[in-house]
Amino acid sequence: MADYIIEHTQPTVYTDNKGSAVTGFAVSVTFPEFDETHQINVPKLDPSVVKAAVETLLEQRRALASLGG
Repeated sequence: MADYIIEHTQPTVYTDNKGSAVTGFAVSVTFPEFDETHQINVPKLDPSVVKAAVETLLEQRRALASLGG
């Protein structure tokens, strides 16, 4: 089973950490091991950018799951 599945992408405008508007993309990603879908914002749909953002989110989600155990 895949660690994650990219479900959907959509153009969007979001704000970065400084509050500046960024024209980019909202990416919906599903983590089958948690049966959850999350949305991340990325500045471009470059596979390396999306992969890094998704894998960081998955790492953080797994760390959260380990808090209870």
